[in-house]
Amino acid sequence: MSTNSDDNKRVKIRNYTKMDELSQAISRGLSLQNRRMGYEESMAAAEHLINFFGYSDRVIDNMLEPEDRDAFYTMEDIGVLRTEREETTLFDGREWRIHYWILNISK
Repeated sequence: MSTNSDDNKRVKIRNYTKMDELSQAISRGLSLQNRRMGYEESMAAAEHLINFFGYSDRVIDNMLEPEDRDAFYTMEDIGVLRTEREETTLFDGREWRIHYWILNISK
């Protein structure tokens, strides 16, 4: 029988971000690239981005439309997102790669 402390050790703690924090990160990141984005526009970008993630910290790349993927690459360039991939071998021996976008939030 496991104790409550054993269960807590196995649970992955998920960090969340607020919309205004994400909006500020987007705006700051773009300003480092000498690009400007107003408050309303950065809030809209943050909302658009967070709609993909919901309560998760990762999204599978193949669910994105090309224009959304372009926006994700911009967010990666400014440090809001990062990528990760997973490789697995299929039953027929072929390699299969799964690409993820991950919210780059403070731990």
